Amino acid sequence: PAGPEGRRAVPFWSKPTRARRVADQAAAFMGFEIVVIELDDWLAGWLPCLERDDMLAGVNWSGARATGFDLTPAQVGEWFAEQRDAIATGMQMAAG
Repeated sequence: PAGPEGRRAVPFWSKPTRARRVADQAAAFMGFEIVVIELDDWLAGWLPCLERDDMLAGVNWSGARATGFDLTPAQVGEWFAEQRDAIATGMQMAAG
């Protein structure tokens, strides 16, 4: 689907159960097969393709209308980089 700015978004969910719930509730997604993508594959493969195609990542859409956040691939990549940095810092402190 296209957002208010006309950019298309591809939906992704953090858990298969969230995706299944939307697929069972939202008419636009009924009958869709839920496919699990490994995080590293998603970050290294899917996000760059979305960026190249000028598309957004729909994050954890919910409800019968399948609504939620649409973020640029760069925004999503930054969030994961920050999380990995925080985890690495915490591990260094614990080992320190």
